[in-house]
Amino acid sequence: MGRLLRSDARYWDCLRGDVDGREGVAAALTEPAEGHAGARFEMETLAVDAGCAVAELRVSGTATSGPFGFVMTEVYAIEHDGIASCRAYIDPAELPGPAY
Repeated sequence: MGRLLRSDARYWDCLRGDVDGREGVAAALTEPAEGHAGARFEMETLAVDAGCAVAELRVSGTATSGPFGFVMTEVYAIEHDGIASCRAYIDPAELPGPAY
């Protein structure tokens, strides 16, 4: 994932907030949140156009608080030399309890 990201890539979601830089963004996109090591990501929808991509993902697994499942939408800004940013949108009402 890291090689697709620009060195100045940015990431945001409601759980982690703002993350800057290739390494930090790669970690945010590939490492599950604390307590959710068994998370699985299944892509349900992918739409791509010049300069952007939108992915709808179903996330499921077992957290320290029990089984969970929710839908996440990621919006990518793409420039000629890689992914410039990603914003992940999650409905907080679907998130599992205390582990988040």
